[in-house]
Amino acid sequence: MKIILIDDEPLILEELSYLCEKTTKNLIVR
Repeated sequence: MKIILIDDEPLILEELSYLCEKTTKNLIVR
């Protein structure tokens, strides 16, 4: 997956950290 950072960088980074957290939780649950 390609991630393109534009003017909304903080927002995208927030989304990324949210996604990472979600993925990590899913992995832990498994």
